[in-house]
Amino acid sequence: MSSAILSLTLVLSSIAGCGTGDDGIRSYEVAKTADSKDDSTDTKPLEVPATTTKQRMLAAMLPSDSQMWFVKLTGDAEDVSQVAEQFDALVRSLKPTEDDIEWTLPDGWTEQPGNQFRFATLIAPAGEKQLEVSVSKLPYRGESDEEFAEYIKDNVNRWRDQMQIAAEESLEISAHAEELVETPSRVLMVDLTGDAPAQMARPPFAGTAAVPARPLAAEPLATGPLATGPLATEPSGTLPPLRAPATEPFESVLPEGWSRAATRPMTMAIYATSEPDAEVAVSQFPAAGKMSDKLWNINRWRGQVGLPEITADEVDESMTDMKIDGQPARLIALFPESDDRLAIVVAMLEQDDMIWFYKLNGKASAVKAERQSFENWLATIKFPPQTAE
Repeated sequence: MSSAILSLTLVLSSIAGCGTGDDGIRSYEVAKTADSKDDSTDTKPLEVPATTTKQRMLAAMLPSDSQMWFVKLTGDAEDVSQVAEQFDALVRSLKPTEDDIEWTLPDGWTEQPGNQFRFATLIAPAGEKQLEVSVSKLPYRGESDEEFAEYIKDNVNRWRDQMQIAAEESLEISAHAEELVETPSRVLMVDLTGDAPAQMARPPFAGTAAVPARPLAAEPLATGPLATGPLATEPSGTLPPLRAPATEPFESVLPEGWSRAATRPMTMAIYATSEPDAEVAVSQFPAAGKMSDKLWNINRWRGQVGLPEITADEVDESMTDMKIDGQPARLIALFPESDDRLAIVVAMLEQDDMIWFYKLNGKASAVKAERQSFENWLATIKFPPQTAE
């Protein structure tokens, strides 16, 4: 064999060996390079190619006093079709009580306990797969038919966006949902099929292996100009109470120098970075109210870093499109004029009925140094597949 043919054979063999493992997730290390310390704030976020397939979403909304119940199933269209009739029977059996809700579980389905964001999770067998049906509730205080219609429209358009379907601006409820008849309570049903990323069907709260933690420092991460930001101490002069590091509901590869840290109230996970004056905090909230209002969030963060507010017309141009586990997300970077003040870089991902916030914050000089590592880390995040043990 000639040396040229031998070289080509070796190259092709090495390419063939670069596939993913049996679990479909590639393992690799994220290392810092000299570019990681670049002070430029124009770094473009890394994009993960999205795998799209026909997805189907079945959802039901049930108003009950001052709250709205949501029952939702999302998955590959073929799989969801196998349990669609059972889902319909489940929804027709729903009956809200004073602070609870009752249902008749379809044959073969099982029920799992909820958590701080879900009332319950139901498992629906679809052939060899098991699909998740989430049951959750959010406050609802609408006082008029128009407010109710607006609420329905906003939720359905949020789901349409997830399924990559154009929004429907009509206030007619019938344009968004079907109102079922002969049910114990008022029920609105939604059935959407679209070319959404396959990963969007993954449950947001499955457990993953823990990562070794490094306790936060006993002193605030920054003082002086940073004292007005989220890293500031409590009015008493002490840090907010710490909690033991939690297990994140996603997998990721931490950059070199990063480690798990103790959490604080309203955070799901905190990471200490290689820069002592910057940290990354992960939080998740229901995709409703002010927390889902991009303008409100951006102006809140702009105020923390000492920047003037922007208008609704400027929201889109202030954010950058990116992907987290193949799902559409938005990134915003806010830097003050002084490197000694607080800076914030946030990635926002809407998934299921929740919105994720991945926030790098700290002294501006430290945030600039860690920004590339932060975006590299976002590109490694993987949510577990929609299966149940």
